Amino acid sequence: RDPGTDPPAQTAFRAAEKKYQLKLVEQFRTSANGRRRGGRFVAEPVDLRDALDLSKDAANAHGATLAREEGAVKVYALDEHPGFYYVSNALSSDEQRTWVRAAATELCEPPARTNFGKELGDLPPGLWDAAREDLMLIDGERWARPAREVKRGDADERLLARRLLSKLRWATVGAPFNWTSRIYEPDVPRRAISEELVSLTRRIASVAPENWEFEAQAGLVNYYQPGDTLNGHVDDAESNLDRPIVSISLGCPAIFLLGYEDRNRAPTALVLRTGDAVILGGESRKCYHGVPRVFESNERGFELPDALGADAWDEEFAEYISHTRINISIRTID
Repeated sequence: RDPGTDPPAQTAFRAAEKKYQLKLVEQFRTSANGRRRGGRFVAEPVDLRDALDLSKDAANAHGATLAREEGAVKVYALDEHPGFYYVSNALSSDEQRTWVRAAATELCEPPARTNFGKELGDLPPGLWDAAREDLMLIDGERWARPAREVKRGDADERLLARRLLSKLRWATVGAPFNWTSRIYEPDVPRRAISEELVSLTRRIASVAPENWEFEAQAGLVNYYQPGDTLNGHVDDAESNLDRPIVSISLGCPAIFLLGYEDRNRAPTALVLRTGDAVILGGESRKCYHGVPRVFESNERGFELPDALGADAWDEEFAEYISHTRINISIRTID
């Protein structure tokens, strides 16, 4: 850029991302001799007055309309976003536990592609169990106990299964997507979408009044840690954008931004909570969307329900999901 030119204006979508992103502030303390000393970093409070929290505070959800209600399941449409639906309580407590367990132990297993592929290739089966047993990746092809104690900062620390589990960020189900060529590859080895997941996503898609055709052909399982982000983007690689995307949230709550077909209009912010789902269809299918913030489950107002606590099921899964957000998004590709 020429020194004399003005910097490019920040888009409204980017401004919203920055508004909700995690900001850590250092807490200083004053010692007995009067010197200021640095302390721990804490999350700066975020202003959520403009965010729709449809599962917790639907009464104040301006711009949202209750489109359908069946028992605990409530379907909301957004006035400004035709074709978008927020499905509160889309999954029962049992279903949430089932899919947390599946995401941690099955959906990330070979032949699914994961974010480790470029650096480490396909991990051997059994990442979850290896992490629980404090095993290590050996020669890129098996799990075993380390020959020596691996300390923090050691070069081999990155190969510990528990470390790899904490770094798991995505896994493909169904036809994997090639990020370089931006095409789906239906004829390569892949983890099939189970009949149970097909049935679940069809059930969710069916609550939309448009009666869209929906076939579960490809998807992505995203694994987020508190503070992680997903930058604004449009899912436009599928050949038929008239088919919706079904996206399921599990674990830690997050902020979801739903924008428009360009970034210059301010997006709508929603709080996504565990067991809820969204449907991106119609005009909203072509709109920018992203996740600028994942909250800690111990933050006030973002606690997980008792159904995901240690008293309700396996303590190790309960501990894992207390600091993880899982998103399962399924779509039709042709």
